[in-house]
Amino acid sequence: MHRNWCCRARAQPLVQWPRPVACWAGVLSAFALLFALPAVAADTPEITSQGFTISEPQGGVLGQFEKIRLRVEAPNRIENLIVRERSYEIDLATTPERAHFDLFGLERRVRQHKDVTLNFANYINRKLVKAGSYSFRVSVKDEDGQTARATLRVEVRDPQPPAQDAGPTAKPVRQEGFEFRRVGERQVSGAENFALGWKTVDGVKVVIAIDKLDDSEARFISLTEADFQKIKTRRHLVEAAEKARRIDRLELPAANNEAAGSIFGIEHRDAIIVFKVTESSTSLSELGTTVTLVGEVKH
Repeated sequence: MHRNWCCRARAQPLVQWPRPVACWAGVLSAFALLFALPAVAADTPEITSQGFTISEPQGGVLGQFEKIRLRVEAPNRIENLIVRERSYEIDLATTPERAHFDLFGLERRVRQHKDVTLNFANYINRKLVKAGSYSFRVSVKDEDGQTARATLRVEVRDPQPPAQDAGPTAKPVRQEGFEFRRVGERQVSGAENFALGWKTVDGVKVVIAIDKLDDSEARFISLTEADFQKIKTRRHLVEAAEKARRIDRLELPAANNEAAGSIFGIEHRDAIIVFKVTESSTSLSELGTTVTLVGEVKH
């Protein structure tokens, strides 16, 4: 018998790298992948909102916005910081006009700063005089030419009118301007409706002592600018008077506009009257010293 010989093809082994070589090949592949990834820029400028989501409009009542802040960071220092709102456009990094800084809660130009916080409340309360939708476009560029942009949107609403059944304390106060003037020893003109008068207690510095002519029991009170601005209704007027500081004698230096900013009130019987002096002046004539006070009154 013949044996059946079968020829079997032997499989050729795959090429195998020595283990050290395979290890280095893996490392090189990892480095190749790393360098193939897009580079992420470091130290780029950034604009972020504080306390709210910048993609959502921020609402408030006309003239009563408080804090709406954006933080601007530029590790390579700010070169330009531009704010645009309708036709308004200002570069807060380069402008020499100081009046713009307070609109955004700043004290000076921000060029070469690394970070700064903008508060838009003053701009909104002073510049946006009608209810509606407004947008602020903010852009920053650093000294390397890198930029960042953001848009802040605000919704301004009209104040709600007082409820008709809220009672007399919800009625708006009456606000008007005044101009009181006294020439020499004559009576004070313009103050007839308030029965106010004064006498000069220091002729050199022209200090006047104000009194209430028809009511010896009238009391004077001293208020702040914040108190005066909050007085919108009769209830506000009463609340301001309740927490105000009582003063026994009211004296004001009238020369050189020194009385400007003085805020005082008078309580007598059931009436409360609050005065804010915005201007004061003095002048000499043949009839004596003329003293003039100009301002606003709420009652």
